[in-house]
Amino acid sequence: MYVRPLLPLLAAALPALTQDPVRQFPTPSAIQANAQAADAAADLHFDVAADDTVGVAARSWKAAVHRRGWTFAARPEAGHPDAPVAFGLETAVVGGKALTTSALHVSRTGNRITVTRDGFAERFDASPTGIEHSFWFPTLPQRGELQLRLRVTSALRGEDDGDGIDFVGPGGIHYGEAIAIDAHGERTAAPTSWQDGQIVLTVPAAFVERCALPLLIDPLVAPITPITSPYPLTEPDASWDEGASTWLLVWERAFSATDSDLFARRFDAAMQPLGTAFALDLSVDSWQRPRVADHGPAGTFLVVAQTSADTAPPFWVAGRTVAASTGVPAAPFIIEKAGVSGHATGDKLWPDVGGDVGGVGQGWFTVVWARKYAVLDHDIHMKQVGPDGSLRTVSPVHVDNGIEDDRQPSISRSSGPAPRSEQRLAIAFARTPRVGGAALRGAFSTWDGQIVGIGGASSFPIAGALGFSGHGLPTVSTAAVVAGSRQWLFCSTPADTVWCHLVDANGNVVFANSLPAMQGQAGMPSALGAVVETDGCRFVVAWTQAASVQALLTRAALIGSSATGLRVDEGPFNLGATDVTWQSAVASRYAGSGVPSTRHLLARSSTQPGPAIEAWGYDGIAPGGVTMRAAGCGGLTTVVTGRPVLGETITFTLTDANGPAGFLVGPAIPALPFGPCLQCTIAVVGETVFGATLPIPVPCNPTLVGGTISFQGFALQGGTCLGSIRAGDAYDVDIQ
Repeated sequence: MYVRPLLPLLAAALPALTQDPVRQFPTPSAIQANAQAADAAADLHFDVAADDTVGVAARSWKAAVHRRGWTFAARPEAGHPDAPVAFGLETAVVGGKALTTSALHVSRTGNRITVTRDGFAERFDASPTGIEHSFWFPTLPQRGELQLRLRVTSALRGEDDGDGIDFVGPGGIHYGEAIAIDAHGERTAAPTSWQDGQIVLTVPAAFVERCALPLLIDPLVAPITPITSPYPLTEPDASWDEGASTWLLVWERAFSATDSDLFARRFDAAMQPLGTAFALDLSVDSWQRPRVADHGPAGTFLVVAQTSADTAPPFWVAGRTVAASTGVPAAPFIIEKAGVSGHATGDKLWPDVGGDVGGVGQGWFTVVWARKYAVLDHDIHMKQVGPDGSLRTVSPVHVDNGIEDDRQPSISRSSGPAPRSEQRLAIAFARTPRVGGAALRGAFSTWDGQIVGIGGASSFPIAGALGFSGHGLPTVSTAAVVAGSRQWLFCSTPADTVWCHLVDANGNVVFANSLPAMQGQAGMPSALGAVVETDGCRFVVAWTQAASVQALLTRAALIGSSATGLRVDEGPFNLGATDVTWQSAVASRYAGSGVPSTRHLLARSSTQPGPAIEAWGYDGIAPGGVTMRAAGCGGLTTVVTGRPVLGETITFTLTDANGPAGFLVGPAIPALPFGPCLQCTIAVVGETVFGATLPIPVPCNPTLVGGTISFQGFALQGGTCLGSIRAGDAYDVDIQ
């Protein structure tokens, strides 16, 4: 089978090739219906973390149970910190005999969490309204009064209200009056009192003497004032795993002003949900700004987050891996934290993560963050993590550790396609200069964590100071392979305008254009929070744009390049309705596979009509395609498969050709009679290619977009022209 690359054929057809340097299209070619990723607020969510800790959360509360005790936190009013109450079983005494209270293990079955102790168990039955906290005694060493003492630690004030214990303050909770129930259902009150900072549960001796075992002691714990409004949902991010054919979408859910949790949901290639949303963090620590990447060979995602005890210093970087095929998270772990042996001092801020699509040798996740050395001196550090969560090195690698103030790093979602010798992850970060320098800088890391020197330095300038703001965070794509060369797109929103810089492997800025300039416009409404990813040939950029004083919307565009600069090949277009949108995310199948693909996931967080994380599948191609023109003679049939899209293959097949056959390839012309055969018309002139099947791989070369080339099949046997010639219809191909 003959395979002919499109580039020389286009060169032969150059007189007919037309290109529009500025392309504007109001709607995307293929946006799938949005997939609501937000968790169902009334449902219970569980999370099994490290050390047998089981977390559980509902709409108005959350709790964590472990061997040492358990915590319960009620969701406070908006803008208030939460105030977890920590409980622990201090003593258990029956008939004057002390029982062993040490915990053996923690387990979960359905909505029940069980702490197994020596001779009895502590149970936690979760419901949307609270936790039924109970003690279950299958046997007793002797009879008599049974008393349980619970130690309590909380910033809230404990008060005995006669019907249990109230912990008063924002996010207050009520620990209800206990009831004792025996095996026959006979019950009695178990007075619950507040004594010297402890909760004391007492089952009267008379009831214990006569009760049928097992004996259950059963108080209820719940918020005093349940807050049931929807949770704020922000910071979406996504990644693709090729082996499992799965997207993982992650986001942050604010439990209180001082505690954020992480959630995730998987989707298949058609953007159909794979199961429900699940928790990645329900602890009392605050996990913020989740970012996710994929390790293709291991079929594992890594989610990283900026973590703290209460959304205040000290901050550290924590991570958690998720199996792509099942969605099962492994135990969370610390990636970088001051005070851990070998780790750097200072807060660790704005973490991001890049993955690995595979190649020779062990692949790694690469995590980057900003280390706060002083108020006006932040450094960019990184560390590699194995797919099993192991740290490749104890100490971080210094990307840029100078005296400048470097912040808000972003890293490519993956190292890009093989070979290993060319795989690079690009790092973008913002700099506040002290003595000159650039506001936007870049750096390169090899797939195995070696910083690539550019001009004798570990980082290089990309753009001068253009007013970077908190929402002007720089972002960078995975490497596209354009005409055989690797290129990265660095985007940001300085001065409330989307700017993008195309950078080659030597750190040179090939093109730098604002989005309005790509469209041939003088300006654009205020924009913020640009994000970018590539399909291997071109780039998809998404951002938040002000539609009015009170309305923000999410927009996206497909960005290609011409001989003179960057250009918009499709868009800009809106994602969903005008809304109050805070953040956008874009991920590509290419970044998780290393194979060019137009498939992307676009996501946003929004607040109206209620908080939500929404995601769309996007097939990013420019307008164009294949158009048939009637021509030919002799009934020769041509079948066209595939698409004329960058990085894909379009194939022409003559299904009923006998004997020698082939195609005319070149510029289109009006259909003209062929020599003496007036009934036979030719609509293409140019090169002749023999073979009944003609596959045309379309190169990853954005300058080809908008170009037109035509094909017409012929056969030299069984036709009516000169007794043998047959010709098919003409097909005009507009490169997408």
